[in-house]
Amino acid sequence: MIGLPVNVTASAIAGGTGATVTNNASVGGGGDPFNGNSTPAPASTCTALDAAAPGHCATRDTRVNTPASIQVAKNNPVIAAATATGQFTATYEVSVSNNGGFSGEYTLSDKPGFPTVGVVLNGWTVTTDIGSVNAALAPAPTNNVAAPISAASVALPAGVTHRYVVTITFAINASATALVCNATPGNGAFNEASIAGSAVATDDACNALPGVPNLSITKTSNGPWMVEQANASYTLQVTNRGTVASAGRITVVDQMPAGVTATAGTYGDFNCTVSGQTVTCTGEAILGAGASSSIVLPVTIGGTAVPQVTNAAAVGGGGDPYNAGAAPVPGNCAAGDGHCASLTTTVAALANPAVSKTNNVNSLLVGGTTTYTVTISNPGTTEATGVSWTDVVGSGLSDLAIVPGAASAGSALGTCSGLTCSGITIAAGGNVTYLVNARVSGAVGTNAVNTAIVTGGVCRADAPCTSVDSDVIADVVPPQPGGVTPVPVDSRLALGLLTLLLMLMGMRAARVLRARK
Repeated sequence: MIGLPVNVTASAIAGGTGATVTNNASVGGGGDPFNGNSTPAPASTCTALDAAAPGHCATRDTRVNTPASIQVAKNNPVIAAATATGQFTATYEVSVSNNGGFSGEYTLSDKPGFPTVGVVLNGWTVTTDIGSVNAALAPAPTNNVAAPISAASVALPAGVTHRYVVTITFAINASATALVCNATPGNGAFNEASIAGSAVATDDACNALPGVPNLSITKTSNGPWMVEQANASYTLQVTNRGTVASAGRITVVDQMPAGVTATAGTYGDFNCTVSGQTVTCTGEAILGAGASSSIVLPVTIGGTAVPQVTNAAAVGGGGDPYNAGAAPVPGNCAAGDGHCASLTTTVAALANPAVSKTNNVNSLLVGGTTTYTVTISNPGTTEATGVSWTDVVGSGLSDLAIVPGAASAGSALGTCSGLTCSGITIAAGGNVTYLVNARVSGAVGTNAVNTAIVTGGVCRADAPCTSVDSDVIADVVPPQPGGVTPVPVDSRLALGLLTLLLMLMGMRAARVLRARK
């Protein structure tokens, strides 16, 4: 037996993956009389002389194939939104093919190359048609780390393709910026498949990552405010700072501080409800990237809001993945997070006018006159504006007239018409004064009653915004406080006494003159 080593070149298969080659051999000599004791030429010349098998001639057909040629290919992924807000899937198709003439084997690995900021890979699935999936596949891939997704050393016959479907679940937030592919890891939904075994090969694929809305809120007020101020309001502005339009319901939660009460209603694109101190506003408006929508929320300011109030608000929803798509608790965001906003507004106490009215006597002479002094003061800490007062005659008086008096620094007397003065300003701690002249026209034994009523500030015609002076009307007025006794000019008794006094003085003067003579 002869063992003859041979070299097989590509020419044996004429450019295909396999071919049959024929080898012919012949034997002769050694005293064998066949063919005149000589070796015939192999192949047909020999077999024409001896067709027996075995005989002096032999033929052998041998199949020659190319080696296993395993290749991997990967398609660009299909990106789809998942059920949860801000969650998506990227689905890749990977094929492993043996284009050679011999069976081979492979181990398939997958390596995601997503952006390292703003993207979290949180799960994956791998399926195959006739291949073999790694039974110990990790629950989620690790970014930029290759992991085997097939079983080890999967047999792959010549001419056969195994197909795998890889679906990666990922979350994305507004901090992700490298959303577009540029053929390098860390950009877009980049992914690389590789095989080891009979061949080593790689292929990568990519698709742009989706953007997400990124809502933020700012808050202003039309303060500083005063207690019970009309038209006090907060303005809440919601802005989409993301790269795509919002989608779905946007929710704003505003926690009113003590002393501030909001009014429910529809404001702009939002409908606002109030429960205790919590205001919840919802709207379905679509905010494009960079667009804003505002809520002007009317509020009532109470006394407990003095001297200042701090209000906190928050926004969420609208497809923004922050906080799982829900508005956070106001004031519960990290520093610098635009999903929350707070505002402190100064609140001044309401001006607190008070009035006093007196003529400094407790009885009046019938038919005489009297003058009242009306003083309106403001002991509060806030300027009182728009104050007015009216003199009301109760009984026993006539011919009343108001004469404006003096005003402290920063205060103004306003204007008076008839028995009403309006447009009065009283500085904090200041006052204004007026005189009211009147004739005593009531009957003896009755009272002359006069009232000053102030409105504006906190005054609503109740004490201390009302001051009443009541004096008894008499025909003889006893000594008054301070030793002053009014003398009525039309009293008969007074005129008689005055006449008698003058007569006595005249008689005394006559006696003095006679004595000198």
